[in-house]
Amino acid sequence: MHTRRIAFDWSEITTAVNYVATPIRQAGKITYAISISIPAYRFDSKNSRRSSHCLMQATPSWNAPSIKCCD
Repeated sequence: MHTRRIAFDWSEITTAVNYVATPIRQAGKITYAISISIPAYRFDSKNSRRSSHCLMQATPSWNAPSIKCCD
């Protein structure tokens, strides 16, 4: 995670569920974290790249992270 700023869990914690997570920074400090849980059968390499991209675009707001991708 330190080099890519993204963490993956390939059914290590929960069988048949994969996770993607990343910290969200404000003023250079980690203030939040966001993750996506996905059924393993839906999480192929294409979805892995898409999920990673969406998480990296997340920005904090008062109500919820604003994700400006994932069309």
